[in-house]
Amino acid sequence: MVKRLVNGVLSDSEVKPTHPVCVFDIDDTVLTHHGGRNTRRLHGYNLYRWLLAKERPRVEIVFITARHDSKDGEARREAAADLESVGCSQYSKLLLMPPGVRTDDGVSRWKHQARESVRRGGERLLLTVGDNWWDCTMDARGAGKRLARTADPSKYWVGNCSSQSWVSLKLPRL
Repeated sequence: MVKRLVNGVLSDSEVKPTHPVCVFDIDDTVLTHHGGRNTRRLHGYNLYRWLLAKERPRVEIVFITARHDSKDGEARREAAADLESVGCSQYSKLLLMPPGVRTDDGVSRWKHQARESVRRGGERLLLTVGDNWWDCTMDARGAGKRLARTADPSKYWVGNCSSQSWVSLKLPRL
């Protein structure tokens, strides 16, 4: 269903993005941690691979994670190594959260601002993918909370819940 919606946006002459950008969360979206090692989260990973294989238009991949950045760069190196360990080494940006952000509202606001920062010329993002509502919505208090009350957290949710992107995929919580 997600692939059909993405292809529909890409082929619609009225909304066709000139610089399609897709934003992925990392943890429990393209990878999971088990017993000290990383494994692929297949739904997120397979969607990532499918988007990379698209030739026209070329899709830009950005990772935005709630992992905290560090002054010494170690957190960024670790996130990049984790992505590479599961085959997700092709992306244009990797954005980590500033160290001072601690609350759900803070994470939600930061993720929204990070998504805004990667929009090209004000274009809507083609796709947002994550396992938390803040990966897809404006903020945790608004649309995400209303959707979370009606949506089963163990199920997938596909749709559009923000003016930032054409399509959103919320993966089930692990």
